[in-house]
Amino acid sequence: MQFPRADIPLAFPQKRASETGGILFNRKDPTDPNGETVPILDRDGNEKKDSHNYVVNEGKDFTGLKNRSSLKYRIPSTSVVNRVGDCSICGLRLTAAQWIWVLNLVCFCAHTTMAVLTMYFAYWSKDLSHLEYDPYNQHIYRIKSKWTNNTAQIYELSLVDTGYNLNIAVLVTTFFVISAVAHLFALVFGSFETFWFFYWRQIDDAFVWWR
Repeated sequence: MQFPRADIPLAFPQKRASETGGILFNRKDPTDPNGETVPILDRDGNEKKDSHNYVVNEGKDFTGLKNRSSLKYRIPSTSVVNRVGDCSICGLRLTAAQWIWVLNLVCFCAHTTMAVLTMYFAYWSKDLSHLEYDPYNQHIYRIKSKWTNNTAQIYELSLVDTGYNLNIAVLVTTFFVISAVAHLFALVFGSFETFWFFYWRQIDDAFVWWR
């Protein structure tokens, strides 16, 4: 049985990785374990020209981890935190992770605004003290059926009071709040190097189990 010689390169490409570089908007160009710069690849897997102009390109900040930290990861150059998109803003290209982060920020602001507006137009902008009941508080009924064929309509259906009320304004506000919290989760866990494995790695693997 023959083994490949150490001086002959293997036929398949080696997996190159780079260190995470701190907060999401403060990354260096990725490097391999030997310290050499790893080219940024486009969506077709080809080297992307002039793709090193991140929004900030220092690689060190208060969120960065020491190299010996157990939470310091090496990530492939094809990860969303390294992939640079085709679109540019004032000559600056964002990585796929940065685009995702920005969109989460927009959605967080939108859902938070909608939650506030819902409560404002439902309660805060109105004086409901003169009403005998809350107009948004709806009584809940359930359908009770009698499965005996003794009527002309074959089956008999009736409404039964459940004893519960459902506030439509609070329900809609709760939906917006839950959505805003979900986007806030993405903003926080997507910003810090400590949570790279928990957030961006799952997106890289298309296995976002926490959703």
